[in-house]
Amino acid sequence: MNLVEATLDADQIAFGQFRVALHPDRRPASHIDRVVLGIRPEAFNDADHARPHLPRIEVTVDVLEELGSDAFVFFHVAAPRVTIESRVAAQDEATLLVEEDSFFTARVEAMTSAQAGAALELAVDPYKFHFFDPQTGESLLPNGR
Repeated sequence: MNLVEATLDADQIAFGQFRVALHPDRRPASHIDRVVLGIRPEAFNDADHARPHLPRIEVTVDVLEELGSDAFVFFHVAAPRVTIESRVAAQDEATLLVEEDSFFTARVEAMTSAQAGAALELAVDPYKFHFFDPQTGESLLPNGR
């Protein structure tokens, strides 16, 4: 799962250079403004092969891995990555851990036009977003959905 620090702002979530509308039926409580956002690779698709109503983000493809039945697109997000190590280090006052940008994975249709080094418009399904408490790692969705 791609994990990144994010900010909730009304009906949108901001992570790195991206801002995406939230799905009205799948979001944390309205009083929460900072989360760890989790997006599985299958929540993305090449916009040319996705449902037209889904939000879009434009990425630069760093790596393209073609697997036959689908392809993986790897791209950078200008936000600190979240790992178990970074959560543990944040609790240890004696340790400063500098995080790099996040490296996301998107699973797209095999017939994608993606090329390494080129721009690609990805559709992302906000219904498939996961939200976690930055301090505890617990799900912020009702019943942990």
